[in-house]
Amino acid sequence: MAWFRRQRNDPGIGRAEAFGARPYRTAGVTVSACEGGLRLGVSWSRPRWQCWLGGGRRRVEKQYELDACGREVYEACDGVRSLRTIVHEFAERRQVSLAEAELSVTAFLRLLMQRGLIGMRTAEVKRES
Repeated sequence: MAWFRRQRNDPGIGRAEAFGARPYRTAGVTVSACEGGLRLGVSWSRPRWQCWLGGGRRRVEKQYELDACGREVYEACDGVRSLRTIVHEFAERRQVSLAEAELSVTAFLRLLMQRGLIGMRTAEVKRES
């Protein structure tokens, strides 16, 4: 049924613009080294109604552990290198095909973005209306 589907007016960004984006580490993430990888911690405040309904703390903290490959990609997210550069460097160091590196790195960065550990800066493009 098409009644309940949202219509998306903004088509988003294209592939070329996405690979030109520069991933950066978000502020407020605690980083500590662990055996061969990294441990990342992020905290946020829950809305009052969630604390009231479900009990528990207002401040929530979540920890994530990255292996050596994840650490390599996370440390490359410096806000200077583009996604294309990170993918090429990963493919060279890990000796995998460019397509395989592209697929794995973009999926990993998407996951980090969903968890609030990184953000992406895209070049400002003026769109004609």
